[in-house]
Amino acid sequence: MKKPGLPTLLTILFFLALLAVGLSIYSSYGMSWDEPTQQELGMMNYRYAFKGDPALLRMRDRWYGPFFEIALVAFQSRGNAFQVYLSRHLLNFLVFFAGCLAFFLLGKRLTGSTWMGLLGAVSLVLSPRIFADSFYNSKDIPFLVIYIFSLLSLLWFLDRPAPWRWVVHAFLCAALISVRLPGLIILPLTLCGLLLEAICKRIPWKTTIASFAAYLVLTSALSILFWPALWPDPFNGFLTAFRFMSHFPHETEMLYLGERISSLALPWHYIPVWIAVSTPLSFLAGFVPGLIVIGWRQANSLANKYFIEQRDELLVAGAFFGPLLTVIALGSVLYDGWRQMFFIYPPMLLVMLTGLQAIKAWLDTHLPKPISMTTTLAALAIGLLPVAAWMVSNHPYQNLYFNILAGQDMQLIQQRFMLDYWGLTYRQGEEALLAQDPAPEINVFMQTEAGERTLGILPPDLAARVHVVHKLADADYYIGNYHLLKEPYPFKTEVFAVQVGNAKVLSVFRLSEEEKK
Repeated sequence: MKKPGLPTLLTILFFLALLAVGLSIYSSYGMSWDEPTQQELGMMNYRYAFKGDPALLRMRDRWYGPFFEIALVAFQSRGNAFQVYLSRHLLNFLVFFAGCLAFFLLGKRLTGSTWMGLLGAVSLVLSPRIFADSFYNSKDIPFLVIYIFSLLSLLWFLDRPAPWRWVVHAFLCAALISVRLPGLIILPLTLCGLLLEAICKRIPWKTTIASFAAYLVLTSALSILFWPALWPDPFNGFLTAFRFMSHFPHETEMLYLGERISSLALPWHYIPVWIAVSTPLSFLAGFVPGLIVIGWRQANSLANKYFIEQRDELLVAGAFFGPLLTVIALGSVLYDGWRQMFFIYPPMLLVMLTGLQAIKAWLDTHLPKPISMTTTLAALAIGLLPVAAWMVSNHPYQNLYFNILAGQDMQLIQQRFMLDYWGLTYRQGEEALLAQDPAPEINVFMQTEAGERTLGILPPDLAARVHVVHKLADADYYIGNYHLLKEPYPFKTEVFAVQVGNAKVLSVFRLSEEEKK
């Protein structure tokens, strides 16, 4: 039996290390603003689907894709709120872990290299915002993961569109659509792939038409099955969900490039700028040559035989640019940075891998092997190690990562972009306050509702000691974060602060009698 090579061994070690890290730190993250809402959405869908409770049909948010939330309810803890939310964080991370495995396979397939597949998985993990959200974001991270699986199953399906392959692909696509409606992008990608195969005469036209028709019917049926709010009236319900979610009526004020803007009136460059300032620079640097290489290969393929490798590259590029251009053209409502578009990040990394592989091939051709290898390793170290060090030193606030394009330091960045928009820092502030003040009941004024919601992820005996008041006159302490605040709070006695770089992202103040007035 052939022994596994070094790339395979390092891949196994990497994934074991990732699993060990995730299991050791999942309990350290705060609770995002949306988690109680998502928990309720899952419970209402679960009760409607399995117990016939019609309360779901009266929910405003019933048009949110419920597939993953129902799964969380099925597997999460049945204990108190603290245990429930910790179990959700663990389950969310395990799904991300599975997505990293699938992304390794996707990168390996696209580049034909285990080394490049491993680099892709490492790059996904060393994307600070993605990594942090993998523990508490039960909307955008599961969507990203299922998008990876759907792309992998698409390429697998196109290789040989046997019935059981399109059944698997249809299941994953239905799950994708039932998590977030932008998952509909997978339908034209699948059609495009099949048409390319038919044009290149690798698949008969009859098989192409039959396969897509069967896939479309099964995907539609499974999407309805996975979305209980559609059951009473699938057709009209889906149209309502599409209208509701494509222009989601959520208006909020955001800090963007130093200006306060509305989520209902975004400039066209909102997503490209957010990607540019919150992605490690080395990944951006690899993305540009990747686009050039893919573009050159596509142009050459038009005049020659269109190989499977070029088909795969075209679909990956479409998986990135299709959703991006669509939201720009439609003027879709987006907020909280670019988290709703996280799912296009894996295709972006795949383009990056293509670019890095081309650069490595050029080095191997033009330099002696020892120099080429040394140059490659040095470039990887320069690109990856500072990001890893930042993630470790700023744990558990990897979600606040920005690169140098956003500003020279965090104080300047704080004047330009939102920081803790989900209120994750409230947990550390509340824990610090409870450790400092032994009173059995502490009256606290929270700047936002996120502070009160965060009590759900504190042990019950600690959470019970916090009495949230809604008038400053009744409070002993004030806790506030700085996600939009560009000026310091007007309170004098700061007893605790969370700091990232040289910027405060949350403060806890003891209030004087004068400040309460």
